[in-house]
Amino acid sequence: MRYSFAAVAADGSPVVGRVDASGARTLNPLAMSMAFEGEGSSGLARQLPVKFSLIEGSYTIYSQTVGCATIPAGELDDPFALLLDIGGFLTGLAPPGCGRT
Repeated sequence: MRYSFAAVAADGSPVVGRVDASGARTLNPLAMSMAFEGEGSSGLARQLPVKFSLIEGSYTIYSQTVGCATIPAGELDDPFALLLDIGGFLTGLAPPGCGRT
């Protein structure tokens, strides 16, 4: 999946970028992985890549801002919620109402 955005910040500077997401999942054994990579202005490069996986009952999460963390799967219902907490992934990079493509 590719998410691209282009807008103008309040100070008149361009806010552009893209995020590419890829992932895989198996049911037996239960495993999954997701990776978010991309580039752009407004600090996007400082936040990416973000990667996480579920293997043998443990989530492993990598973020440039936090590093690597492992969490038992039973303690984490929604891996996306953790990604938002540890890195502020995409927070404030594409303001509401901007021209998203």
